[in-house]
Amino acid sequence: MDAAGQRLDCVRIENHALRVAEEVSKASPKTDVYASFPGAQPATYGRGMPTAALTHAFVAKLVAKTETADEVADFLTGALELANDEVGTIVWFALRTDDKTFWIVDAFPNADARQAHIEGPIAEALVANADRLLAEPPEILAADILASKVP
Repeated sequence: MDAAGQRLDCVRIENHALRVAEEVSKASPKTDVYASFPGAQPATYGRGMPTAALTHAFVAKLVAKTETADEVADFLTGALELANDEVGTIVWFALRTDDKTFWIVDAFPNADARQAHIEGPIAEALVANADRLLAEPPEILAADILASKVP
């Protein structure tokens, strides 16, 4: 794919992430996307997996302390590299819906990949820093993917 095609994929990914953030919090006029997944291709995610193969997910809500909100944003932005290293983490978004509220949405091809993610370095770092960074315990929900539409 040429550079123009890659830029178009990035725009599509960013637009999709913004739509997800709006659905998460329709009442919030501010939606910042801090990370998404690289290298999307039409009708597939990341490593060429058809979107129909994505069956498991996590949706996590993080509420930062006022004084640590920027640090939480930096943490999530930096976690993208770790998510990219996880073979079973096909989709990973970090979203911000207001000054202190962040969301992580990720998708996996099976329960084993989802379990490996929650036992991996991102979750480990989040748990290790949660008391210092967050105003309340993170709300992490396992979810089944009913349907998806992505670039």
